[in-house]
Amino acid sequence: AFLIQLLAQTYTHLGNAERATELYERAIAFAEESHYIQVKAKALIGWGQLLRQQGDLDAAIRNLTMALALLEDLGAQSDLAEAQFQLGLTHQAQHNAATAQTYLAAAMQNFEGIQAPCQVAKVQTAQRS
Repeated sequence: AFLIQLLAQTYTHLGNAERATELYERAIAFAEESHYIQVKAKALIGWGQLLRQQGDLDAAIRNLTMALALLEDLGAQSDLAEAQFQLGLTHQAQHNAATAQTYLAAAMQNFEGIQAPCQVAKVQTAQRS
């Protein structure tokens, strides 16, 4: 499931949304069968990012919110922060500044907590946008 999720991310970065979507769906299905909660959450984050890039903001928010719910109980701070960051960007795209800032601030706090300065800088750049 993890390798499928990574391959989906690669297709996302290459701009092949159709193939990426197929792979995200497969990764999620396999993760559910195998009870790999973190992999399912990571696939939902990637798919949410792809959906935002495609302009399907409501679907992106649904996927990212599901990922966030899965990650809050796991203690996977890096993945949790990434879900918060992606939710912040998606709400920013919807011109919902207050909600966007809430998620971006939470992502910033989590990235600072795990001492990830490059990720902190990424969030700071998004906050200025």
